[in-house]
Amino acid sequence: ALNSDNLTLSRQNGDGFYLFGFDAAFIPPFGGIGPDIDAGELHLTATTRNGDVINESFWFGLSDANGDWNFLSFTTQALNGLQLASVEFSACLYDANSCVFGPNQNVLPQFALDNLSLSVPEPASLVLTLAGLGLAGVSLRRRTV
Repeated sequence: ALNSDNLTLSRQNGDGFYLFGFDAAFIPPFGGIGPDIDAGELHLTATTRNGDVINESFWFGLSDANGDWNFLSFTTQALNGLQLASVEFSACLYDANSCVFGPNQNVLPQFALDNLSLSVPEPASLVLTLAGLGLAGVSLRRRTV
């Protein structure tokens, strides 16, 4: 998915999901950018099911010999095991002082996402896990009595 400013992921029914990783690449706002340019970052803002907000940043890396950025694979270390309500991806461009966001700053930090590694909790698997633990407890109790 190519995006020009930001992208928000959430489930239509409001249920949670897990994000483990993704591939991303910076798309320059104009051509002619040279090699080995450090352009910016991808920012991820995740809201957990209980309302906590987690921010994580990922460096796009340097441009290649042709002035292009290749896809890089990222893992979301801060989100491992957390059920999410939404995730927003946004990008910024480096200027002399900071990382500048969005079209309201007269820049367009485009980015592309691919190979999102997502998981949706299955209610049935939770029930089966709890039932299995209950049976194991009953079995253990019978052996000790």
